[in-house]
Amino acid sequence: MRPCVESRQHLCLVARMVAEARDVGIITVQTPEANREWAWLPDLADAIVRLMGDPWEQSVLHAGAPPVMGDLDLARAVVNRMPRTSIRLSSPAPRSDPSAHGEQFPDCADTNAMDGNGCGARSVNPFGGHAVTKLRLIIVGLGARARTWIRVVQANRDLEIVALCDPDPSARNTVIEQFSSLPIGADITDVLGVAADAVLLVTPPGGRAGQIEAACKAGLAILAEKPLSDSVVNAARFVEMAEDAGVPLIVGLNFRYLAVTQKMRWLLQSGVIGRPEFGRFIYERWRDGTQDWLNKYPLTMDHPMLWEQSIHHFDLMRYVYDTEPAFIQAHTFNPSWTMYKGDTNVSALVTFENGMSVTYQGTWQAGHDPMNFKWRTDGSEGIIEQRAMFGDLAWAKRMEPELTRIPLTEHVAWITDAEALLRSFVSGLRGETPLECTGRDHLQSLFMLEACILASDRRAAVTIDEVRALTTPKELP
Repeated sequence: MRPCVESRQHLCLVARMVAEARDVGIITVQTPEANREWAWLPDLADAIVRLMGDPWEQSVLHAGAPPVMGDLDLARAVVNRMPRTSIRLSSPAPRSDPSAHGEQFPDCADTNAMDGNGCGARSVNPFGGHAVTKLRLIIVGLGARARTWIRVVQANRDLEIVALCDPDPSARNTVIEQFSSLPIGADITDVLGVAADAVLLVTPPGGRAGQIEAACKAGLAILAEKPLSDSVVNAARFVEMAEDAGVPLIVGLNFRYLAVTQKMRWLLQSGVIGRPEFGRFIYERWRDGTQDWLNKYPLTMDHPMLWEQSIHHFDLMRYVYDTEPAFIQAHTFNPSWTMYKGDTNVSALVTFENGMSVTYQGTWQAGHDPMNFKWRTDGSEGIIEQRAMFGDLAWAKRMEPELTRIPLTEHVAWITDAEALLRSFVSGLRGETPLECTGRDHLQSLFMLEACILASDRRAAVTIDEVRALTTPKELP
């Protein structure tokens, strides 16, 4: 049975809304003013089964008058159950006559993403308290990764770039022609005079203290590339700083928004392979850090694999398995042929609070190209396996000889996931959905990195509680 029955249309409206939410993260409401009658089948299912089994002995089934719900309220109900989803109106939402009640309503004629009151592009900025047409963004850092972010931001009609900055004159020169009418400075303090709502930090993690402090003082929301810092203690200080200032701090963990990640998480939660209890995560890559399209600072980091790559993988484990780490055993090292100063190989055994154990092997200096990626999860009744970084998901029950491939929505590497992350960022700031990938959440993954470093140095297991204790406020400088 479908989860709903609609009395007046041949196609279930809920099914369409859910499909849109899963595919693009946006539900388009064609007729927000329409009211429809609905029946929720779980409420009727037992009685229907009894009626079909013995219609003569079953008493009369009286459903009564089905409840009436507007299309806009229905979309909101779906959004409440499907995080990272926004609503768009193809026609203005209905409203009362302001003059009749003495009420003031924002202009809702635009057909952009809605806030919780049904308004279009104009929404209340919860941290600034003023109405905005678009989220006004300052981009800090104009290196290799910034090129992708600029492309994605410009494609989002809910965002507007209002200023840019980078200490490197050559980096600034690359955007002068494209953004000739905007302020372009060497430092964030050079452009803070412009009206803005948020900053996007596309800068190395080792030098963000001044940037985050300036954004917090200016009351600007922060979206920072991962990791938040290359020091767990400093990252914790940044989180405390933002919380004290009442500024949202979000970290760009875009791999959470991959279709393959969302589908794997859903499959595990649905119980298709029973109870998951152990996994193996392999990421073996030859990464030539001298290539023009890559940032160069990882070449000189102490632990580039952990801070720049494993942070994604550890975050994915926490997110997909829906649990937190308990303790870690690890060994980090460099092969003799490495081009990196710091360790590029990480071997770890991670034990989570729910009993899940994951064996992890990651490297940036593999002896073979192309990449070898495989993430397998074993459950009490079968397995789920991701066989490529951006897709190729399959599963099987224990005695099935072949894995069944799972269809996924089309994905453009580094673009589709960043687009979904930005939609979540905007939606969270507007109060439509809870904020995701917060700095506080991100700290839990950084604890895993620090535990790996300590475990490798000591040749012994390290608990997450020990690492967490190092970053409590009383320990901060």
